[in-house]
Amino acid sequence: MKKAKSFYILLLSFVFSVGASAEKRLAFIGDSITAGDGYPVMIEIYLRACIGGRINVRSFAFPGDTALGFNKRMDEVISWKPTIATIQFGMNDGFYGRYTDWMGNNYKRGMNNAINALKKIHCKPYLGTPTVMDPVYGKPNSIYAGKCNAETYNQTLEKLAGFTEEIAVSQKVPKVELFRLMSEIMEESKKIYGKNYVFTGLDGIHPGANGQLVMAYAFLKSMNMSRKIAEITVDMEGLVTVSEGHKVISWKNNELVLESTRYPFCHSLKTEEILPFISFQEDMNRFELKFIRLPKGKYRVSWGAFAKVFSSETLIKGINLADEFRNNPFRPAFEMLYKQIACRQKYEVFLVFELSPLLKRFSGKKQSAGELETMNRLQKKLIGHRDILEKEIFVYPVRHKIKIEKMN
Repeated sequence: MKKAKSFYILLLSFVFSVGASAEKRLAFIGDSITAGDGYPVMIEIYLRACIGGRINVRSFAFPGDTALGFNKRMDEVISWKPTIATIQFGMNDGFYGRYTDWMGNNYKRGMNNAINALKKIHCKPYLGTPTVMDPVYGKPNSIYAGKCNAETYNQTLEKLAGFTEEIAVSQKVPKVELFRLMSEIMEESKKIYGKNYVFTGLDGIHPGANGQLVMAYAFLKSMNMSRKIAEITVDMEGLVTVSEGHKVISWKNNELVLESTRYPFCHSLKTEEILPFISFQEDMNRFELKFIRLPKGKYRVSWGAFAKVFSSETLIKGINLADEFRNNPFRPAFEMLYKQIACRQKYEVFLVFELSPLLKRFSGKKQSAGELETMNRLQKKLIGHRDILEKEIFVYPVRHKIKIEKMN
């Protein structure tokens, strides 16, 4: 049996060690809320495209998982040796019922075991509290019949959120507050958009793009990622200066041509809806343009195919292009990159959710030479496909134009 377990660990090292030589490695750990194309994709694209970070990312999300359940598959993560990890459990840990000490003890044991294992490999974990259930859609007579209503289950989730804070303090690791933040935003957004506004999905559990952006924002803020993506300063009587990740191609006739490898975060309609309730644009998405020695008056500023009018005072103070121009020249490249990252992360979830249990079952049996050869070929093929998906992800330089014209 010991030999079978060693074989299983060896298989895992093949599956999850690709690219392990990168300086920083980020692992996403969680349940089905983490397994979709939501906050982990948003965090990865922000780190890679918006601030130009060199980081290797893997999703270890497992739909239906709990903190204690994760302990049974920690080897998958440990063998990859991440340097940073996000951990987000809780929705399944209460088993959709009224709180009991059994739930709390299992949650605390599972979280502490995970943190201790990650600390041993010098990985810094960020603990996300449980999210919230929407009382409008998370009804007991729908998918969780006979357990309890959403209001009661939110009390269970709040209790687990409190334990997350206690664990973070005792373990001296960062806590990312999701339950309280998402509860407040859900309440405020329903006041504006109506009580049927969908924030945590039509099942009341799995956040849509709007709720996922709130989660991404909370994690990024906890990681101290608040910074400017671009600083472009135009001297109307001199030169143009730009920050790292941007290059001046030309500046003549009041038209500035730039080439950039740092993108503004481009929002979908769903993520735009939630922007009034978080400071994402101000904290994370500043693509700043300002002018020096600009004569007084009103000016028409064009960025790609769109234009807006600003006063000279506003332009001298500086504008956030990412906020003023939600549709901008970066959108096609950003959306393509988002799809590529989401595709690779979903494939990694397949490896964790489908392949890993298969390997575990296989390693528990006596294998013939033919079976070993077949499994080795399968591994190589599956790992090779993941490599192909990763190689398709590239932050291409985007060439874009900014034009300024004085209004009569």
